[in-house]
Amino acid sequence: MNLVYTKFKCGNSDAAYYFFHIPKTAGTSLNNVLSAVFAENEICPPQLWHELLRYDPKELTKYKLFRGHFYAYLNVVVDLPLRGFVFLRDPIERALSHYGHVVREPNHYLHLRAKELGTFEAYLKDPVTRETLRNFQAKALVQFINPIEIASKLTTDELNLFELERILETTPLDISEQELLERGKFTLHKFCCVGISEQFHDSLSLLGETFGWTIPDISDKLNTNPQPLGFGSLTEVEKSVLLELNSVDIELYHYALKGFQERIVQCKAAKPIAFPGPFTSYAQNFEDVMLWRALKHVQNGVYVDVGAQHPVIDSVSKAFYEHGWRGVHIEPVPDYARLLRQDRPDELVLEIALSDSEGMLDLNMIAKTGLSTTVDAYAQRHLIDQGFDSQRIQVQVLTLKSALRSLEGKDVHWLKIDVEGLEEKVLKGWDSQALRPWIMVVEATIPGSTEVNFAGWEPILTAANYQFIYFDGLNRFYVAKEHIELAEAFSCPPNVFDRVRLSGHASSEFCRGLIELQQKKEKELAAAEAEAKAQQMHDQLIAVYQSRSWYITKPLRAVTRLLGGDFLLIRQVTQAAKLLAKKTLRPPLAVFIKYFFDHKKIRASLSPWIKRIPWLHQRLLKAEANIRVVQHLVRNFVLSPQPNHRHEEGLPNLTPRARRIYFDLKAAIDRRNKEND
Repeated sequence: MNLVYTKFKCGNSDAAYYFFHIPKTAGTSLNNVLSAVFAENEICPPQLWHELLRYDPKELTKYKLFRGHFYAYLNVVVDLPLRGFVFLRDPIERALSHYGHVVREPNHYLHLRAKELGTFEAYLKDPVTRETLRNFQAKALVQFINPIEIASKLTTDELNLFELERILETTPLDISEQELLERGKFTLHKFCCVGISEQFHDSLSLLGETFGWTIPDISDKLNTNPQPLGFGSLTEVEKSVLLELNSVDIELYHYALKGFQERIVQCKAAKPIAFPGPFTSYAQNFEDVMLWRALKHVQNGVYVDVGAQHPVIDSVSKAFYEHGWRGVHIEPVPDYARLLRQDRPDELVLEIALSDSEGMLDLNMIAKTGLSTTVDAYAQRHLIDQGFDSQRIQVQVLTLKSALRSLEGKDVHWLKIDVEGLEEKVLKGWDSQALRPWIMVVEATIPGSTEVNFAGWEPILTAANYQFIYFDGLNRFYVAKEHIELAEAFSCPPNVFDRVRLSGHASSEFCRGLIELQQKKEKELAAAEAEAKAQQMHDQLIAVYQSRSWYITKPLRAVTRLLGGDFLLIRQVTQAAKLLAKKTLRPPLAVFIKYFFDHKKIRASLSPWIKRIPWLHQRLLKAEANIRVVQHLVRNFVLSPQPNHRHEEGLPNLTPRARRIYFDLKAAIDRRNKEND
């Protein structure tokens, strides 16, 4: 049988691309991305079989991208090597979304039948409609129905009314579930890339890595059901039938999810994420450490902190904020809301309380604590046990659904609820279909005690398809079923392998004690290191004193000390000898110079010899110049009382020292002439 997989050529750079689009697996959003990656003339326009069959097969070979519900038989029409990729979705969520689409879309080939059936239970049990929900993703992967043969038996009107699509999608496969699962797994390995709809952005990154594409920034998913049917709202019969119909798909999905996670880890290991320094914990009970362990692979994540309190002290979000995450804070106490806005100017801070209905509410505000509560009994208990006075203020109240409407349909990676006794009402105001945080953290003890208190609100989470995974003594952690792979991160409490630092800002005695102990040990270690260094230097000095070289150089050191450390006495004696020699030799040298210049014959005979001694020759020339200056001054100023400025213009080129002597003598003569007048 000529299945498309036989021509998947992932390593062929000339092969066209094929998005194997299974309905309701984020295909519309992915198509939006693909439209930005490929030029319009590179994309094959048809996305359904009856549209594709209108094209000449030769004309189709010019396209670089095919996308649509063609399943395993695209190569029957398109004779090209293909690089295939597919997205899978949580089977229960896909089935519910598909049913919602059928009911909502009048043009769907099963719309009228669904309306006639009336209920979801009837749709599940109808022999025709149930096939669109029965292990649909596995069947799409291993389909054995040739569309060309079916289309040849249909009229044009039947094709236009999606009759071909109806036959392909509602015909049951005549193989066992075990064989269907095995063939589905085998088929997945033929694709060049397998994405997961619930991890859409990571899937886009994987596509980019696989094919070398530059993926545009697409923030929202498209074509999402505005009012999806929730699993928690189904009857027990509907839940049971739906799970049974999707048993193969569920196992196949988790198989694909595991492989997907491994690929993501490999990609991120090859291109490690650069975080701004180590992770520093600020939370009072290491809640941020546990969340970081599960979510550190997420870049620029989103959180919601209900009952945020202080922006630093005991903050679960501060460390995430330092690593580029951003989110929403809900804090009714005015002072804390103000501090949050100051510390997080680029985040949304809602100064409100949450409950199951909207309006106004009395809040018992206990200043400078995280104990403010709407439960009067708790406020009274804090007064009696700890002496904390409270001030009653009125605050605006919204439901979680209305407060976080801007986040609907977007990825929220964790949501923490710490509302001092109001947890159940907060969760009742939550729409679990519109907003599905990956991880939920809810305070589960009576404030200020170890007594657990979660029986009233936990069923809300489990009904919303969340699974309990961890209790830290204060909070209970839950993970959405579509992100169940994160549960593994909660298999043990915080430990040394988390490699986190403590900020020292947590209010708990445990954290403060650890910081103080750490600081004490650091001081002791620093003192020990200083003492060890001093001892090491002392030992090295003793070793020098005891060395042979030190013994041999002992006489030299004695002479050095005698002469002033570094031969100061020798330099002083040498300088004194030079001065004495100059003073002694200067008079006879002056007589010789005068005699030398006054007797031309002697000068002429000695000059050749003197020129052979450059330094002596230069000194005699300077002496001659100085003598001429003196003679010039005497002749013009001493013998002639009136100065003749004309002679200054004819001065010879003198050295700087000679010029200074000339002008000093001139000034002295001027003073004497004035005195004589």
